[in-house]
Amino acid sequence: MKWIAAAAALALFPSALHAQDKKIVIPQDEDARDFFEKYGFAEAVVVGDTAWLSGVVAGESEGVTLEQSLGYTFKYAGDVLERAGFSWDDVVDITTYHVDLPASIEAVAEAKKRHIPAATHAWTAIDVDRLYPDSGLVEIKITARRMGGDDE
Repeated sequence: MKWIAAAAALALFPSALHAQDKKIVIPQDEDARDFFEKYGFAEAVVVGDTAWLSGVVAGESEGVTLEQSLGYTFKYAGDVLERAGFSWDDVVDITTYHVDLPASIEAVAEAKKRHIPAATHAWTAIDVDRLYPDSGLVEIKITARRMGGDDE
């Protein structure tokens, strides 16, 4: 009987157990927005103090090296973080997917260091068969969390 009273009391008061608002970050550019709408996903989703960014793909194209593409990719990810209300300082986890891990790991590490100079996040690099689009060589997926009080 005591647990019923406790459950009833919890139902009357707002708590961390209740669902938090979800913020969806979509591209500002209309063409990019069309792509995200076509495939049914967002650039980022924010719930509470955590943001999950969709993967951003870097690849070589005519006149653009992987290193240059990674620079654009990290800049784009930084823009998405900012629009979501976060910064590179808030990044807690990065997962990278590589079509050829040995050939791209150093370039990714260098590009990453330009945006997050200290080792303040987890990083997992995974070798994969292919990415979308077919020209993609590396995909970068980021999770960020705003740190609140002194107890964190």
